[in-house]
Amino acid sequence: MRYQEVPQVDETALRHGVLEVANLYGRYGYRTVFDLLSAAGWQTTDSVVRRIWSEEGLQGPGPATAAGSGCGCMMDRACDCAPRRPTMSGAMTLFRGIPTVP
Repeated sequence: MRYQEVPQVDETALRHGVLEVANLYGRYGYRTVFDLLSAAGWQTTDSVVRRIWSEEGLQGPGPATAAGSGCGCMMDRACDCAPRRPTMSGAMTLFRGIPTVP
């Protein structure tokens, strides 16, 4: 008995479905997209969705910022976007010798 080729399945419709869901819900990853497609009736696996996801160059959601970590600009401790405490900017002006308006 010889090996019989498995017929190639046309994944064009599935690829368009993955891209449509990814464009509609930008912050979802491939697992959530797979769950949405499965709920919609698509017969596929998460590995196929992940392969299509990577072939199309899609990226998942970025890392979550910790609660109370400031602005979330990914610069860690060197961030100048906002003071860490509300009173920090006022206290710093006193130490720098900058005159404040009474």
